[in-house]
Order: sequence, then C-alpha cells, then structure tokens
Amino acid sequence: MNICMTGIYKCNNPKKYYYNPNDKEYKYLYHCRNWTFTVGKIDEYIYLYDTYFGDKCIFTTFDEFENDFELAVDLSEFHKVDRKTDLREYDKEDICIVPDCSAGVMNPSKYVRNSAEKNIDRMLLLLANEISFAERDLARLKQKKEQLLQEKKE
Repeated sequence: MNICMTGIYKCNNPKKYYYNPNDKEYKYLYHCRNWTFTVGKIDEYIYLYDTYFGDKCIFTTFDEFENDFELAVDLSEFHKVDRKTDLREYDKEDICIVPDCSAGVMNPSKYVRNSAEKNIDRMLLLLANEISFAERDLARLKQKKEQLLQEKKE
C-alpha cells in the first residue's frame, strides 16, 4: 500500500471512527469536523491528524485505511489559493476542492497544481459570457427606464 505522507485524506466512513450515540453532537457528524486528515506517524497503526483541529488524532489499521480513506490532495503537487481565486480559469485536472478548514464542507479550500497556468481560452470565454450578461442587463435597464418615462408622461 502506498501512503502519501504529504497528502490530505478524506474519510469515507466517519461514523465508524466517531460512534458515540450518548454525545448530543453525534447526530452532527460534520459540526466542527471535516473528516479530512494528514498522516502523522506510521507504526503498527496509521495516525491521522484532523485538518481542522490539528491536534485531534485518530488511528487506523492499514486495511481500514485502504478501505475508509481516499487521497483528496497531495500537498507536494498542489498549493492552497485564496478563496477569491476563480478556479474556472484553470483546467479541471489542475484544481482540487478540499474541506480542510473551519469553513468545512460549506466553503472548502481551493488548491491549484503547482505547475498550473491559467487557461487563456477559458478566460476569454468567461469574459465573453460576462460581457453578454452585462449587455442583456443594460438592455433590460434601458427598457425599464423607458417604461418609467412613459408612465411619468401619462
């Protein structure tokens, strides 16, 4: 089994690792938990550290790890970018979305491949779409203005 020591892993079966029906927050499995982890140490178990809290650790066997976790992003190949970064400007294979912080699944972090460059053709298409939307909005506003002027004359 190949374990990426520079990766962030997503847990596909959180209830298996957090089962406490007596805890009133058990029903909120994703409250302050993203279920994404970095690999800490490896001995007879694999120790995984929560990406949100950093100090909360779970451990798993090699078989469980292989079945219950999947690599979300390799931090040696990708870097985190600002939330304002428009990922539509990059090719899909050059981006990853990972719920690794306090914003969690509602507003996950954005990662871009280290070697990625913005796709100029894609950016031109996005601009063309924005121009088209703006032209339609302008036409609608002009029409609304004309209607108001007509109402004022009456």
